[in-house]
Amino acid sequence: EGGCGACAVDISKIDPSSGKEIHLSVNSCLRPLASMDGWSVTTTEGLGGPKSGYHPIQERIAGFNGLQCGFCTPGMVMTAYSGLTKTNGDITKDKVEKLFDGNICRCTGYRPILDACKSFASDTDIEDLVSKKVECKSYHDSSIKEIPFPKFLSTRKTGPVKFEKDGKTWIRPSNLEEIFELLKSEKSRLVVANTSVGIYKDDDSTLLVDVQHVPELLENTVDDSNITIGSSNSITFLIDTLTEEKNKLDINSSKAKYLDALIIHSERIANVHVRNVGSIGGNLALAKSKGFVSDLATVLLGANCRVTLQSSSSTRTISIEEFFSSPEWNGEILRNIIIPIISENQVFNSYKTAIRPVNSHAIINSAYLATIENNIIKDIIIAYG
Repeated sequence: EGGCGACAVDISKIDPSSGKEIHLSVNSCLRPLASMDGWSVTTTEGLGGPKSGYHPIQERIAGFNGLQCGFCTPGMVMTAYSGLTKTNGDITKDKVEKLFDGNICRCTGYRPILDACKSFASDTDIEDLVSKKVECKSYHDSSIKEIPFPKFLSTRKTGPVKFEKDGKTWIRPSNLEEIFELLKSEKSRLVVANTSVGIYKDDDSTLLVDVQHVPELLENTVDDSNITIGSSNSITFLIDTLTEEKNKLDINSSKAKYLDALIIHSERIANVHVRNVGSIGGNLALAKSKGFVSDLATVLLGANCRVTLQSSSSTRTISIEEFFSSPEWNGEILRNIIIPIISENQVFNSYKTAIRPVNSHAIINSAYLATIENNIIKDIIIAYG
């Protein structure tokens, strides 16, 4: 599960901090229904159809001959809708193409599908639309029918919830105290997006503790020395934060190149649908507890990152190397990840070898952080995994 994108849907909610609507494409096959409280879900049928009229994205994919058997088409449509709506059409053709790193087509071929979706990009050429039976307009300019967010959800506050079925219990706590009380259960497990079920099928946990809304695990800070990201934040959130900080810097500086290397490596983790909801903490926890082949673990290890562990009464910060040295948790949970900002005399880079550029487990990852003085390497961190 989670690799083909055929079941991709758009989920949206109101961000409590900004009051703005958030759009994410996700694999519905991996998304537990219990985790969707407070979210609005839009499928290709909700986007448009023969009775209500087709959405411009649906019309354009058809106009570009972007389907044959149609099996992958709903996921392609919703991936495009989610990505274009999230950016309000301010997206280049290259970035449109990156939206589809988790969508597989087995018969049409990707070119007409991508050509159809790229035609909505801000840098599209009107010549690309000539001879196609579509409007010669960008996504921003065309009469896009954005699905309105449900009014009852816009004012609804998410709180603790509890679901029970088939011997399993799903509980969403609202604070750290509740988390540690629930973890006293012998077969309990923390979840954020639960995307790990795509890999680990045999889970004997009977109590699933949903921590995606616990404020302490979503706290983020940025200063001159560190970027601190709460463990329940998604990998996409990490990429967006690093990108925002990189854009403030001189593009030729070591710091900008360092952040860019972290971004590029993070963009090769899984696929966009998994990155949109899969948490940083969950990724690292699987690497620690189950030996998961984590791209993120290696790159953060090479960058000399630290983590903050939270117990029921206190916190402590340790190196990520020490974090991975043992599979034991000792009554603690992962609170945040601390990414240091390197100095101008340091150089960082990372690499991933895999059978595909994206949507593929690594054969091997590597990351390097070197401190250079007078063209001599004085210190170096090398990580493989």
